[in-house]
Amino acid sequence: MVELNIITGRKAHRYQVPESWEELNGRQLKHAMLYRAAGSSGNSDEEARRILGVKRRVWRGIPPAQKCMMNEELLRFVFEETPSFRDNKIPVVRAGARRLHGFDDMLSDMTWEEFIFADTFMLKKMYHETVTVLYRPANPLTGKKRPFSEKDLPRNSKRTDRLDDTTVALLALNYRAVRKKAVEELNGYLFPSMEETYMDGKRITMEEEGAQAPSQAAGWADTHHILMGNLAYEEEKFLKSKATTILAWINRRIKESREAERRRKR
Repeated sequence: MVELNIITGRKAHRYQVPESWEELNGRQLKHAMLYRAAGSSGNSDEEARRILGVKRRVWRGIPPAQKCMMNEELLRFVFEETPSFRDNKIPVVRAGARRLHGFDDMLSDMTWEEFIFADTFMLKKMYHETVTVLYRPANPLTGKKRPFSEKDLPRNSKRTDRLDDTTVALLALNYRAVRKKAVEELNGYLFPSMEETYMDGKRITMEEEGAQAPSQAAGWADTHHILMGNLAYEEEKFLKSKATTILAWINRRIKESREAERRRKR
Protein backbone atom coordinates (compact mmCIF):
# COMPACT_ATOMS: atom_id res chain seq x y z
CA MET A 1 0.00 0.00 0.00
CA VAL A 2 1.08 3.58 -0.57
CA GLU A 3 -0.02 6.74 1.21
CA LEU A 4 -2.01 9.23 -0.85
CA ASN A 5 -2.19 12.81 0.44
CA ILE A 6 -4.87 15.09 -0.99
CA ILE A 7 -5.25 18.76 -0.09
CA THR A 8 -8.56 20.46 -0.83
CA GLY A 9 -8.83 24.04 0.32
CA ARG A 10 -7.20 24.12 3.76
CA LYS A 11 -7.86 20.49 4.55
CA ALA A 12 -5.48 17.54 4.15
CA HIS A 13 -6.81 14.02 3.54
CA ARG A 14 -4.71 10.87 3.86
CA TYR A 15 -5.55 7.49 2.32
CA GLN A 16 -3.79 4.16 2.10
CA VAL A 17 -4.29 3.04 -1.48
CA PRO A 18 -3.35 -0.20 -3.29
CA GLU A 19 -0.42 -0.29 -5.69
CA SER A 20 -0.87 -3.83 -7.07
CA TRP A 21 -3.59 -6.37 -7.86
CA GLU A 22 -2.53 -8.33 -4.77
CA GLU A 23 -3.51 -5.43 -2.49
CA LEU A 24 -7.05 -5.00 -3.82
CA ASN A 25 -10.01 -6.32 -1.86
CA GLY A 26 -13.00 -7.90 -3.59
CA ARG A 27 -14.90 -4.64 -3.97
CA GLN A 28 -11.86 -2.83 -5.38
CA LEU A 29 -11.23 -5.75 -7.74
CA LYS A 30 -14.65 -5.21 -9.28
CA HIS A 31 -13.96 -1.52 -9.87
CA ALA A 32 -10.48 -2.27 -11.23
CA MET A 33 -12.09 -4.59 -13.78
CA LEU A 34 -14.61 -1.90 -14.76
CA TYR A 35 -11.90 0.78 -14.82
CA ARG A 36 -9.83 -1.35 -17.17
CA ALA A 37 -12.85 -1.99 -19.39
CA ALA A 38 -13.78 1.71 -19.47
CA GLY A 39 -10.31 2.74 -20.66
CA SER A 40 -10.17 6.50 -21.20
CA SER A 41 -13.95 6.98 -21.34
CA GLY A 42 -15.78 9.26 -18.95
CA ASN A 43 -17.04 6.24 -16.99
CA SER A 44 -13.52 5.55 -15.69
CA ASP A 45 -13.45 8.50 -13.26
CA GLU A 46 -15.87 7.03 -10.73
CA GLU A 47 -14.24 3.60 -10.96
CA ALA A 48 -10.83 5.18 -10.22
CA ARG A 49 -12.27 6.89 -7.14
CA ARG A 50 -13.70 3.63 -5.85
CA ILE A 51 -10.44 1.74 -6.36
CA LEU A 52 -8.55 4.40 -4.40
CA GLY A 53 -11.24 4.63 -1.72
CA VAL A 54 -11.40 8.43 -1.78
CA LYS A 55 -14.59 10.01 -0.45
CA ARG A 56 -16.80 11.53 -3.15
CA ARG A 57 -16.77 15.05 -1.65
CA VAL A 58 -12.95 14.97 -1.51
CA TRP A 59 -12.71 13.61 -5.05
CA ARG A 60 -14.84 16.45 -6.39
CA GLY A 61 -12.37 18.96 -4.99
CA ILE A 62 -9.41 17.61 -6.97
CA PRO A 63 -8.66 19.57 -10.17
CA PRO A 64 -9.21 17.42 -13.30
CA ALA A 65 -5.58 17.69 -14.49
CA GLN A 66 -4.24 16.64 -11.08
CA LYS A 67 -6.76 13.81 -10.92
CA CYS A 68 -5.68 12.56 -14.34
CA MET A 69 -1.99 12.55 -13.37
CA MET A 70 -2.76 10.88 -10.04
CA ASN A 71 -4.76 8.12 -11.72
CA GLU A 72 -2.06 7.56 -14.32
CA GLU A 73 0.58 7.15 -11.63
CA LEU A 74 -1.31 5.20 -8.99
CA LEU A 75 -3.43 2.99 -11.22
CA ARG A 76 -0.84 2.16 -13.86
CA PHE A 77 -0.77 -1.44 -12.62
CA VAL A 78 -4.40 -1.95 -13.68
CA PHE A 79 -3.40 -1.66 -17.34
CA GLU A 80 0.24 -2.74 -17.27
CA GLU A 81 0.09 -5.84 -15.08
CA THR A 82 -1.76 -9.11 -15.66
CA PRO A 83 -3.98 -9.76 -12.60
CA SER A 84 -2.25 -12.22 -10.30
CA PHE A 85 -2.76 -12.78 -6.56
CA ARG A 86 -2.81 -15.53 -3.93
CA ASP A 87 -6.11 -14.87 -2.13
CA ASN A 88 -9.59 -15.62 -3.37
CA LYS A 89 -10.88 -12.06 -3.06
CA ILE A 90 -14.51 -13.14 -3.46
CA PRO A 91 -14.87 -16.27 -1.29
CA VAL A 92 -18.67 -15.96 -1.04
CA VAL A 93 -21.24 -14.57 -3.48
CA ARG A 94 -24.98 -14.25 -3.08
CA ALA A 95 -27.17 -15.68 -5.84
CA GLY A 96 -30.75 -14.83 -5.01
CA ALA A 97 -31.38 -16.08 -1.48
CA ARG A 98 -28.46 -18.56 -1.57
CA ARG A 99 -24.86 -18.00 -0.61
CA LEU A 100 -22.39 -19.73 -2.90
CA HIS A 101 -18.90 -20.52 -1.64
CA GLY A 102 -15.80 -20.40 -3.83
CA PHE A 103 -12.37 -22.01 -3.71
CA ASP A 104 -9.71 -21.52 -1.03
CA ASP A 105 -6.66 -19.30 -1.52
CA MET A 106 -4.14 -20.62 -4.05
CA LEU A 107 -6.72 -23.26 -5.13
CA SER A 108 -5.63 -25.30 -2.09
CA ASP A 109 -8.95 -27.14 -1.70
CA MET A 110 -9.63 -27.73 -5.41
CA THR A 111 -9.68 -31.31 -6.67
CA TRP A 112 -8.16 -32.36 -9.98
CA GLU A 113 -11.65 -33.13 -11.34
CA GLU A 114 -12.91 -29.67 -10.37
CA PHE A 115 -9.85 -28.05 -11.93
CA ILE A 116 -10.33 -29.97 -15.21
CA PHE A 117 -13.93 -28.74 -15.52
CA ALA A 118 -13.27 -25.14 -14.39
CA ASP A 119 -10.16 -24.68 -16.51
CA THR A 120 -11.63 -26.25 -19.64
CA PHE A 121 -14.64 -23.92 -19.44
CA MET A 122 -12.38 -20.95 -18.70
CA LEU A 123 -10.15 -21.63 -21.71
CA LYS A 124 -13.25 -21.73 -23.90
CA LYS A 125 -14.37 -18.40 -22.39
CA MET A 126 -17.50 -20.09 -20.99
CA TYR A 127 -17.46 -17.94 -17.86
CA HIS A 128 -20.90 -18.80 -16.51
CA GLU A 129 -20.04 -22.50 -16.66
CA THR A 130 -16.70 -21.79 -14.95
CA VAL A 131 -18.49 -20.06 -12.09
CA THR A 132 -21.03 -22.89 -11.86
CA VAL A 133 -18.14 -25.29 -11.22
CA LEU A 134 -16.29 -23.09 -8.73
CA TYR A 135 -19.10 -21.62 -6.58
CA ARG A 136 -21.38 -24.03 -4.73
CA PRO A 137 -23.74 -23.88 -1.73
CA ALA A 138 -22.78 -25.16 1.70
CA ASN A 139 -24.20 -28.30 3.25
CA PRO A 140 -26.79 -27.01 5.79
CA LEU A 141 -25.77 -29.72 8.27
CA THR A 142 -22.01 -29.17 8.22
CA GLY A 143 -21.77 -25.58 6.97
CA LYS A 144 -19.05 -26.71 4.56
CA LYS A 145 -19.12 -26.15 0.81
CA ARG A 146 -20.52 -29.13 -1.05
CA PRO A 147 -17.84 -31.22 -2.81
CA PHE A 148 -17.66 -30.86 -6.57
CA SER A 149 -19.73 -33.37 -8.55
CA GLU A 150 -20.40 -33.32 -12.27
CA LYS A 151 -23.98 -34.50 -11.71
CA ASP A 152 -24.71 -31.38 -9.60
CA LEU A 153 -23.79 -28.95 -12.40
CA PRO A 154 -27.32 -28.61 -13.92
CA ARG A 155 -28.85 -27.84 -10.52
CA ASN A 156 -26.06 -25.43 -9.57
CA SER A 157 -26.37 -23.70 -12.95
CA LYS A 158 -29.89 -22.64 -11.98
CA ARG A 159 -28.38 -20.87 -8.96
CA THR A 160 -25.59 -19.13 -10.86
CA ASP A 161 -28.12 -18.05 -13.52
CA ARG A 162 -29.18 -15.45 -10.92
CA LEU A 163 -25.80 -13.72 -11.13
CA ASP A 164 -25.52 -10.73 -13.46
CA ASP A 165 -22.93 -10.65 -16.24
CA THR A 166 -20.62 -8.25 -14.38
CA THR A 167 -20.49 -10.55 -11.35
CA VAL A 168 -19.83 -13.60 -13.54
CA ALA A 169 -16.97 -11.79 -15.30
CA LEU A 170 -15.58 -10.66 -11.94
CA LEU A 171 -15.62 -14.19 -10.50
CA ALA A 172 -13.93 -15.53 -13.63
CA LEU A 173 -11.23 -12.84 -13.40
CA ASN A 174 -10.75 -13.67 -9.73
CA TYR A 175 -10.21 -17.37 -10.54
CA ARG A 176 -7.89 -16.59 -13.44
CA ALA A 177 -5.68 -14.38 -11.25
CA VAL A 178 -5.40 -16.90 -8.40
CA ARG A 179 -4.76 -19.68 -10.92
CA LYS A 180 -1.95 -17.66 -12.51
CA LYS A 181 -0.25 -17.14 -9.15
CA ALA A 182 -0.66 -20.82 -8.22
CA VAL A 183 0.93 -21.99 -11.48
CA GLU A 184 3.76 -19.45 -11.07
CA GLU A 185 4.57 -20.73 -7.59
CA LEU A 186 4.58 -24.31 -8.87
CA ASN A 187 7.18 -23.19 -11.43
CA GLY A 188 4.63 -24.45 -13.90
CA TYR A 189 5.27 -25.33 -17.49
CA LEU A 190 1.62 -26.00 -18.30
CA PHE A 191 -0.30 -22.86 -19.20
CA PRO A 192 2.05 -20.23 -17.69
CA SER A 193 -0.71 -17.83 -18.75
CA MET A 194 -4.22 -18.30 -20.07
CA GLU A 195 -3.12 -16.94 -23.45
CA GLU A 196 -0.35 -19.53 -23.88
CA THR A 197 -2.23 -22.75 -24.48
CA TYR A 198 0.68 -24.89 -25.68
CA MET A 199 3.89 -25.89 -23.96
CA ASP A 200 6.28 -23.94 -26.19
CA GLY A 201 4.38 -25.41 -29.13
CA LYS A 202 6.23 -28.70 -28.58
CA ARG A 203 5.25 -32.25 -27.75
CA ILE A 204 6.40 -33.35 -24.31
CA THR A 205 7.36 -37.00 -23.81
CA MET A 206 6.51 -38.68 -20.53
CA GLU A 207 7.96 -42.20 -20.53
CA GLU A 208 6.36 -44.05 -23.47
CA GLU A 209 3.34 -41.80 -23.76
CA GLY A 210 3.34 -38.49 -25.62
CA ALA A 211 1.41 -35.58 -24.14
CA GLN A 212 0.76 -32.15 -25.54
CA ALA A 213 -0.75 -29.34 -23.54
CA PRO A 214 -4.46 -29.23 -24.33
CA SER A 215 -5.75 -26.74 -26.86
CA GLN A 216 -8.65 -24.44 -26.04
CA ALA A 217 -10.95 -26.92 -27.79
CA ALA A 218 -9.78 -30.04 -25.96
CA GLY A 219 -9.24 -28.61 -22.48
CA TRP A 220 -7.72 -30.90 -19.86
CA ALA A 221 -9.77 -34.04 -20.47
CA ASP A 222 -7.39 -35.52 -23.06
CA THR A 223 -4.37 -34.78 -20.91
CA HIS A 224 -6.05 -36.46 -17.94
CA HIS A 225 -6.55 -39.69 -19.90
CA ILE A 226 -2.93 -39.62 -21.10
CA LEU A 227 -1.73 -39.11 -17.54
CA MET A 228 -3.79 -42.05 -16.32
CA GLY A 229 -2.14 -44.42 -18.83
CA ASN A 230 -2.43 -47.92 -17.36
CA LEU A 231 -3.76 -46.60 -14.05
CA ALA A 232 -7.40 -46.36 -15.15
CA TYR A 233 -8.44 -48.40 -12.11
CA GLU A 234 -7.15 -45.51 -9.93
CA GLU A 235 -9.11 -42.84 -11.80
CA GLU A 236 -11.53 -42.01 -9.00
CA LYS A 237 -8.68 -41.53 -6.55
CA PHE A 238 -6.83 -39.45 -9.14
CA LEU A 239 -9.81 -37.17 -9.76
CA LYS A 240 -10.34 -36.56 -6.03
CA SER A 241 -6.67 -35.67 -5.44
CA LYS A 242 -5.71 -32.04 -4.95
CA ALA A 243 -5.25 -30.19 -8.23
CA THR A 244 -2.06 -28.52 -6.98
CA THR A 245 -0.57 -31.97 -6.22
CA ILE A 246 -1.34 -33.24 -9.73
CA LEU A 247 -0.05 -30.06 -11.38
CA ALA A 248 3.19 -30.26 -9.38
CA TRP A 249 3.58 -33.88 -10.49
CA ILE A 250 2.95 -32.98 -14.15
CA ASN A 251 5.47 -30.17 -13.99
CA ARG A 252 8.06 -32.43 -12.40
CA ARG A 253 7.56 -34.99 -15.17
CA ILE A 254 7.92 -32.31 -17.85
CA LYS A 255 11.08 -31.00 -16.22
CA GLU A 256 12.56 -34.51 -16.06
CA SER A 257 11.60 -35.09 -19.69
CA ARG A 258 13.29 -31.88 -20.82
CA GLU A 259 16.44 -32.65 -18.86
CA ALA A 260 16.57 -36.16 -20.35
CA GLU A 261 16.14 -34.71 -23.84
CA ARG A 262 19.02 -32.26 -23.27
CA ARG A 263 21.25 -35.12 -22.08
CA ARG A 264 20.45 -37.15 -25.21
CA LYS A 265 21.46 -34.24 -27.43
CA ARG A 266 24.88 -33.84 -25.82
